[in-house]
Amino acid sequence: MNSPSLTTARWHLNNHSSMPWSADVSAAVLAVINDKLGFPAPGVKPEELVPIAPLPAWRPQPLVALCLGHGRAGDEGNVGAAGVSEEEYNLPVIEAVAELLKARGIAVIVIRFYQGNGYQTAMQWLAKRLLDLGVTAALEFHFNAFDREAHGHEVLHWSHSVRGVTLAQAMLDALDFAFPTHLSRGLKPKAATDRGALFLSLTHCPAAILEPFFGDNLEEWNRFDDPDEVRTLEQAYADGIASWIESQSIKP
Repeated sequence: MNSPSLTTARWHLNNHSSMPWSADVSAAVLAVINDKLGFPAPGVKPEELVPIAPLPAWRPQPLVALCLGHGRAGDEGNVGAAGVSEEEYNLPVIEAVAELLKARGIAVIVIRFYQGNGYQTAMQWLAKRLLDLGVTAALEFHFNAFDREAHGHEVLHWSHSVRGVTLAQAMLDALDFAFPTHLSRGLKPKAATDRGALFLSLTHCPAAILEPFFGDNLEEWNRFDDPDEVRTLEQAYADGIASWIESQSIKP
């Protein structure tokens, strides 16, 4: 199949058109199509890139989804050095970012809770929810944890998404600008085999996962638990989203 035909097939699959097979088969077909039309991570030679055809516009105005990582029953995610979970830390951050974006005239929806009994079913539910809402971009809020010594900020994106890369880069640029003395770990492209990649791969729109610091590192936790630094983080998130929308020529 040529690229236009693949793009048409993907559009129908993403729109849940009637198909003579199960959802699992549709997901597998989508994975193949995305692979064929995909856009590798930055650094690949231009002649090796396969341009991705644009999907139909979902809405005339941007709608940004701010999603609470680990927002499902029984899943609090990582726990910071002070015993605060990702869910507990990020919920007020998301709500503050939503207000900052609304003040700029950008429509926002906050997804605080994911339905589903496990990670895969929750991500499938979320992907359909975002599709039904016609979301322009989706961000999931987290913080990292590793060995109590790792530090820095990074942004994750789906390795085959053209606009997902641009969204992630805008968020990274905003974090780099807001926290110039904090280690920038860069963009982290994710593939289908990577843990936690379904948020990035199942969404119909550009998506990014935000990892602003390592919560199990006491020094990092103390820094990002400071109210002034939290406000700086919230502003950086809002600035990154607004910058991306402007770069895409999407009018709020």
